[in-house]
Amino acid sequence: MAAVWLERMAFDTLVPAGTFQHASEAWVGSHNVDILLAISHAYGYEKGPLYRPQEALRWCERAEQSSKSLSSFYSGDNIWGSMDRLPNIIAQKIYLLGKCGRTEEAAAIGTSALRDSKQIRDKQEIGGALANMYFEAGRTEDAKRAYGEVLSLGTGGDVSGLKEFYEK
Repeated sequence: MAAVWLERMAFDTLVPAGTFQHASEAWVGSHNVDILLAISHAYGYEKGPLYRPQEALRWCERAEQSSKSLSSFYSGDNIWGSMDRLPNIIAQKIYLLGKCGRTEEAAAIGTSALRDSKQIRDKQEIGGALANMYFEAGRTEDAKRAYGEVLSLGTGGDVSGLKEFYEK
């Protein structure tokens, strides 16, 4: 029940921060990628009461480690939790590194992940996160290039942050 609550409450601005923090700390030893990523999203949500990007990054890196090692499968925490989650995790990590002012690290991770990705939807998600990170960092030329690369993959123009980019 706690897992469902954590996953569903990540973006709820009415949840008391102390309650969420207390509940999330019970999962610090978990390998459940879905829960770890949900907690990361809660701490990484700029408009939420929990916004702490460095804390979000800690949970995101834990999810990444669990996903790459397949430990959620081997531990039985979530046997499906490692499947197809890595692009979501990498996109979240790019966003959080950007929020922490670590744009060069975010760019390196994003570039490497794009090169290694096989699926178009994975490339779109990672590329979109990279483009948004560049945009928020004020790196207009890099953002233009990254948005162009994402659009060239056939997204139909539905790229997160693209409208805001062109409005600016």
